[in-house]
Amino acid sequence: MMETMEFITNEAVAELENCDPSTARKWAAENGVQFIGQGKAKRYLWTQGDIAKFREREKPGRRWPAKKAKKKK
Repeated sequence: MMETMEFITNEAVAELENCDPSTARKWAAENGVQFIGQGKAKRYLWTQGDIAKFREREKPGRRWPAKKAKKKK
């Protein structure tokens, strides 16, 4: 029986971890996250293990504030 793996996109990881997508993309490129495509069409396929490692990374620089819900008028 073949086991299926669930992958998460770079944009979803950035939203989950409250960081800029470019931060997640750069980390993915430098840390061996699997991808499909090439050049600008490259898509990183994050696993739960990749996300756990990303959470444990050193976090230099500015922190992005949490997104606030917009008030309805």
